[in-house]
Amino acid sequence: MVDLNPDQFDYRMHHRPAGPDDDVGAPFHRADDVMPDVTGSNGPKYYDNHAVMPGRRIPYSLSISAESFRQVRHAKDNPDAEVKIYRAVPKAEHGINSGDWVTPSRRYAEQHASSEATGKAWAVVSGTAKASELRGHGDDVNEWGYHPR
Repeated sequence: MVDLNPDQFDYRMHHRPAGPDDDVGAPFHRADDVMPDVTGSNGPKYYDNHAVMPGRRIPYSLSISAESFRQVRHAKDNPDAEVKIYRAVPKAEHGINSGDWVTPSRRYAEQHASSEATGKAWAVVSGTAKASELRGHGDDVNEWGYHPR
């Protein structure tokens, strides 16, 4: 983690990801606990709200969530599985910090980078985490809290 001033986290907002001490949510490798069948064949049908375009569904393979589904399937029941993570930040030097929202989908992070930008494009930073270091509420396969040990 880069040492910056306390104001560096202003961009985080008040909506926070599930944490390791919360009694809600589940770790990435046990995503099925909060999103039943997310790793199964019905996962995209049940949980991919990004495959819906006005008046139609787009093919799963074109969804910004496709990479998230691939990674959550790969990590199933393996707390030590390596997960590629991404985050949109105002400045690349903010990096990825404990307690940040992260996503296993580069395209999802890029979408956030362009929608959060206020006159200047945000950066997308990446890293890797163990599946056990990611925890989600179960409401979006693309949104996980990063809590390294």
